[in-house]
Amino acid sequence: MGMLKMVIEGASSIGWGIVIAIVVTAIVYLIIYSMYGKDKRFTPISFIVAPILVALLTYQCSLLVGAVKIKNQCDDIAVTIDALVPPQTNVSQWLSDDDTRNTIKEAVSFIPVANHFIDIDAIAAVDEGDSLGNAMMSKANSNLNWYIVRRLLWCLGLVVIGAVLVIKLLSNTYKSQRRQSVRREMKRVSRRPRR
Repeated sequence: MGMLKMVIEGASSIGWGIVIAIVVTAIVYLIIYSMYGKDKRFTPISFIVAPILVALLTYQCSLLVGAVKIKNQCDDIAVTIDALVPPQTNVSQWLSDDDTRNTIKEAVSFIPVANHFIDIDAIAAVDEGDSLGNAMMSKANSNLNWYIVRRLLWCLGLVVIGAVLVIKLLSNTYKSQRRQSVRREMKRVSRRPRR
């Protein structure tokens, strides 16, 4: 049952990642179109940027959505860990006991994705009366917050690079169209019969 839930959550994250990527890419193209109006047109090359941008954004947005889902489940994970690990007075007792370390690893193995964000050896000192589950999830939340910020920065960078590339393609197209129209006008004028 756990594996099926993980597959469903993963598919859901990918689905939301695709939707977000398509919406963001469409907004970028609409903003570019509204900024440059009807003077400049999109070329086929500028439309090649769209699927590449969607693919890259889908990857980053899927990771972002997955991290937010894990972050929302941290309280449940803390309760699971606290139910499996016997209470101790401090972290050093938890971490020095091999049975407890194995129990912690077993608890984390129920949520395989969370295993990447929880480092048993890097748990900071627990406040007096705080549980191990809360200490671990506090560390995991800190790691997840930084992970989410990195994903957002990647998305922003990809959007900026994609927008600059599309704008550059528009301006090149506009210049070449202008040159062609000037050349056509010069040819038309040169063909006129002299009176």
